[in-house]
Amino acid sequence: MIHKGHAALIAAIITAIIAIIFWRFPHVYYHGVFHWLYVPSVIIALLSHYLVTGNAHWTPNWVGNSAFAVYTIFYLLIFLIVYAIVLEIYILHGVVDRLEDAKKELDPDKPDSKAVLEKIGQAIAEAETRRRKHFLLRPNNAIDLSEAPHLLAARALTQGKQPRPIKRLFRRFRSVLAVTMIPAQSSLKVSKLKEDAQALLAAR
Repeated sequence: MIHKGHAALIAAIITAIIAIIFWRFPHVYYHGVFHWLYVPSVIIALLSHYLVTGNAHWTPNWVGNSAFAVYTIFYLLIFLIVYAIVLEIYILHGVVDRLEDAKKELDPDKPDSKAVLEKIGQAIAEAETRRRKHFLLRPNNAIDLSEAPHLLAARALTQGKQPRPIKRLFRRFRSVLAVTMIPAQSSLKVSKLKEDAQALLAAR
């Protein structure tokens, strides 16, 4: 989901910026909410120094600075992870209309599997295109955006190990089906769609 290398780089850069701000303007730390956020880091710095030297009355600057840096990175990584999760939810929500259109093609009398896969493929392509625009999200390079949408959806539906974004999209599709279908009926529809997807790929 989140691109770990990019998240770590951003966290390190912001940590350096915050450290410089606190160094130049210490009152921001001592008189703001940041003071309470970093109380655990101060305690850990004192304990670690005491366990090593046996003296907790005086702590070298490098110990306090290290604890400060570690806690800053920790808080920032939590923020970035939460931000990435919200971003994934937002992107998925943006393609729900296409999943609704795919559901309409599953007519009880004349279901058109290729048309359903076409709509799902469009949803996958649109979601992945949006994901690749965001620095924090790890792209799914297995998705070929130049491939026909119905084939794209067929591959995504039939592949053994689906990436998390694809899993979430098909989970959302099932929830869309569940609005007007009982679980057994929606499960049957998805199973039949998967069979048709496999047949479509085999015929190429």
